[in-house]
Amino acid sequence: MLIQADSASGQDAAYTLQAWRQAVFFSLFPLTSTALWISRRHFRKPGYLLTLWFVISIILYIYQSLNKSYYTQYFTESLPPLLLLTGACLSGWYKDYKVNHKDGRILAVLALFPALFLLQRAFWQSFHGIPVYIVLFTFLSPYLLLWLRLTDLKTSFRLSLINTLIISSFVLLARLVNLDPLLLTIAALFLLFYSSQAVLQYWGRTLKENRGKVGTLLLIFSWCFSAAFSGQVIAFNYETVWSRSTLKQVSAVLKQHSQDNGSVLSGGMIWTFESGLYPFARVSHPTEFLKKRHQDFESEFIANPPEFIILDGYTHRKFQRYELFIQRQIELYYQPVDTVQGSRYPVEILQLTGYPRQESHFLSKTDRP
Repeated sequence: MLIQADSASGQDAAYTLQAWRQAVFFSLFPLTSTALWISRRHFRKPGYLLTLWFVISIILYIYQSLNKSYYTQYFTESLPPLLLLTGACLSGWYKDYKVNHKDGRILAVLALFPALFLLQRAFWQSFHGIPVYIVLFTFLSPYLLLWLRLTDLKTSFRLSLINTLIISSFVLLARLVNLDPLLLTIAALFLLFYSSQAVLQYWGRTLKENRGKVGTLLLIFSWCFSAAFSGQVIAFNYETVWSRSTLKQVSAVLKQHSQDNGSVLSGGMIWTFESGLYPFARVSHPTEFLKKRHQDFESEFIANPPEFIILDGYTHRKFQRYELFIQRQIELYYQPVDTVQGSRYPVEILQLTGYPRQESHFLSKTDRP
C-alpha cells in the first residue's frame, strides 16, 4: 500500500509533458537552426549522420516517456548533434552574408540573450504566458534584421506589422481552443516562416533572397524566445526536487530514530549523505541493482534489511523491478515514522520493526578479516 502511494506521487503525464515543453523551449534556437539547415537540401554525408544521430536520440527519449512514464534529459543526450548542426547552419549564414566579424552589431544581438534572461529573471512574476513571447518577438525580430543591415526600414516595418497581425490573430484563435503552448509555438514558427516569405515576395524580393532573410528572422525570434523563457524558469532552485527545509527535516528524523551504522533504501541518495547513514547494501546508486553483479536484491534485503525505507517520489522508479517485494516487506515489517511536505513530492519515512535482523555481510575488502 505504501509503495503504491509513492507511485501515485511520482511523475504523472502532466509533469512529463511539461518536461518536454521546457526541453523544446530551452533548445528552440538550435532546433530552429537545425531545421533551417536541413531544409537547404544540399548538405553532405556528415550532415546526414548528425541528423540520424539526433533523430535516434529523440526516438529513445520518446520511448522512455511512453514506456517509463517520465522524461530525463540525461537518458540519451541529444544536444551534441543538435549543436553541431546549429554550428553548420550559422557557418553557412556567416558565409552567405559575408558578415564582418568585427561588426559590433552581431555582438549586440548575441548580448540580447543574457539581457533578456536577466530582465525576465528580475521580473519573473510578470510572466503572462508563451503567447505573449510569441507576439512580442514577432513584432521585434524584423527590427533586429534592420539592425543587422539585412533589410531596410520599410521592409522591417512591413514584416513587423503584417506578421504581428497574423500571429496575434492566430494566438487568439489558439487560446479559444486551448491549444498546448508547445504546439502553439511550433505552429507560430511555421506561420511566421510562410507569412514572412509572402510579404517579401509581394514586394519584389527573389525567392533565394527571401529564404535567407526569413531564416535569419526565425533565428532571431527563437534566440529571444529561449532567452526570455529561460529567465522565467531557471533560478538557483531550478530542478530542485527536495527543498533545503525538507532535507533538514528528513535528516533530523533519521538521526533521531537511527541506530549506529543504519542503512537507508531510497530513490535519492541525498538522505544518506546528509544524515551520515549508509545506503542499502552499501550500493551508492539504486541503478546498480539493475546490473548483473547486484541482481540478488531480494536475498540481500532479507539477509540485512535496511533500517529505513524512504518513499521520496523516486523510490518507485528506481526499484520498479522489485516493487511487489518491497511492498510486501513494508506491509510486514515497517511502520511510518514521519512524512515531510514542502517539496515536489512528499517524503515518507518508514522504519524497520520486528524483523529478524542478521549480522551484516556487506563488508568492504578492507573490513574483511
